Amino acid sequence: MKLIRHGAPDHETPGLLLNDGRRIDASGFGSDYDHAFFGGDGLERLAQWAKAILSRACFFSVLLGLATLLHAVSAAEPIDPNRYEKEILVPASHNALQVGVLPSGDIVSIEFWGTAKRWDAKTGALSTLGAVPAYAKGGVGLLGLAVARDFEQSGHVMLKASEKPLNAWQELVRTETWTEKWPDASGKAETRNVTAEVWTQAMQATLDAQGTLHIPARAQPYYLDGPLVLKSGQKLSADPTAEIRLKPGSNTCMVRNEHVVTLNTKPVPADLSLDTDIKIEGGIWTTLAVSRAESNGNLRGHSAKENSAFGTHGVILLQNVRRISVKNVTVRQSKAFGVHLANAHEFTVENITLEEHRRDGVHVNGPASDGLIRGVQGDSHDDNVALNAWEWKNYAPSYGPIERIVIEDITGAPEGVSAVRSIRILPGVKRFNDGSTLDCPISDITLLRITDIREFKLYDQPNLELGRDNDFSSGIGSLKNIVFENLTFNRPGSIQVHANTDGLTVRDVKLLFPAPADYHLIELGPKSMTYKSGGPTAPEKWTEVFSPDLDCTVRSVSVTGVRTRDSATDLPIEKVVQVIEQKPNPDYPKTTPKGGTGKGIWIR
Repeated sequence: MKLIRHGAPDHETPGLLLNDGRRIDASGFGSDYDHAFFGGDGLERLAQWAKAILSRACFFSVLLGLATLLHAVSAAEPIDPNRYEKEILVPASHNALQVGVLPSGDIVSIEFWGTAKRWDAKTGALSTLGAVPAYAKGGVGLLGLAVARDFEQSGHVMLKASEKPLNAWQELVRTETWTEKWPDASGKAETRNVTAEVWTQAMQATLDAQGTLHIPARAQPYYLDGPLVLKSGQKLSADPTAEIRLKPGSNTCMVRNEHVVTLNTKPVPADLSLDTDIKIEGGIWTTLAVSRAESNGNLRGHSAKENSAFGTHGVILLQNVRRISVKNVTVRQSKAFGVHLANAHEFTVENITLEEHRRDGVHVNGPASDGLIRGVQGDSHDDNVALNAWEWKNYAPSYGPIERIVIEDITGAPEGVSAVRSIRILPGVKRFNDGSTLDCPISDITLLRITDIREFKLYDQPNLELGRDNDFSSGIGSLKNIVFENLTFNRPGSIQVHANTDGLTVRDVKLLFPAPADYHLIELGPKSMTYKSGGPTAPEKWTEVFSPDLDCTVRSVSVTGVRTRDSATDLPIEKVVQVIEQKPNPDYPKTTPKGGTGKGIWIR
């Protein structure tokens, strides 16, 4: 054989010219005919590669011959099983890999470079069905073929092609220098000069070109300076140890779907088009909130640097979506919600690890339905999981009912680690600027196998950041069919309900701590707590945290299987459930809280 170069001028690729006149494209060999090739073992490696390629081509010829034999059998032609003739159906095939035989006897074949062809058994004519943009290099390319059972009607052929690796877009990676703040050994912030690679454009180009992106592990972190945007049907994956960092000062989310829009001024339209079938899996994601005081300029998870959709606030942000999944993700030292969902339906969030996380782990805003949140663990300095149908307006991308959600296998931070250990379920009534209102109830929620979550927050809470009189629910929210099952408390914890509730089930609870005489697992009624915003000597600046003047009614309560350590019997209901009735504190502000006039009403 001879070495050749072929192709358009200035775009030639290496090839081989065989003795029988056939040409073999050698660009898949992985090396050009250059000084390194001739000065090293290039010829020996090329010979081995060519041998493998030609063996594969011979194997393909045998398959085609067998396919011809099958066609002969199907046509009921008499054959001699002791005789066999080879017939070449696709001459000059470029690295053929696989064939499929149609009921008619026609043969569909694929080539390494991405081409699918059809041989007509009656006429012997060869036609090209189409081609896919396979990444054909080395040992990868178009890998597999499956002909649809209804091919004659649908014309469908399923092809499996290799994905182009991320480093194929290396020319889009920028190397830049900036500063970052990190705590030193004493905890004091120190400034470091950092020179690193910014991969945003390269990763986005990979997604745009082939609909998938895989981020392999490497010794250095990858940096982003804005969000990666996934369209419907796209998938992003990363090796478990691949670390992706948000460049200081970017102040955006790190991953989001395509159609994120502002929806906080009115109810979400029922006919709104949604992004669908998006998958995100793997990786360690951090916005560099390296301490509670230092976020390196990444305070919010905005959807974009400019014209961000209002209320978007996630490391991973998925709004206006259906059939999406986020799995096996670690969120490390981030100021935004780990996974922020809004107007999300048929979703799965699974195996989320929080490491020194500064906000909610998984935060869901209404409307939302038919979701599974499973396997959230680690330390969060806010709620581990939050279902907020109503929301403080500076955090809300949308409002609406939340229904049919399962939250299971959630584990709070271990003892000795600073963390909040809570799950929030927040219904309410939203009043928009035009005076219209939207009921935001929460219904059919199951919480299963929850360990060391010490506070389940099912209570009303006005917005203290904007002022409780400036943003609050227009009435107590509504809950329906809320189920807690298989809860484990290694330290005291409680289920606190201040919402109009129809259906509250609590069963199979282990209290593995010495319970005080006045301890109750379930509290029904309003709360009162004083936030001393101006310090202990400025009571004129103090404010009430909750809504102690509002009543709530709770009915259809079922409690079974609540037991203390080593007990074989259930605690009596009066030791499990406490109904709260607030009273004004006559000694306020000498003592706190201020109290109120609201009460819980339990209809038994």
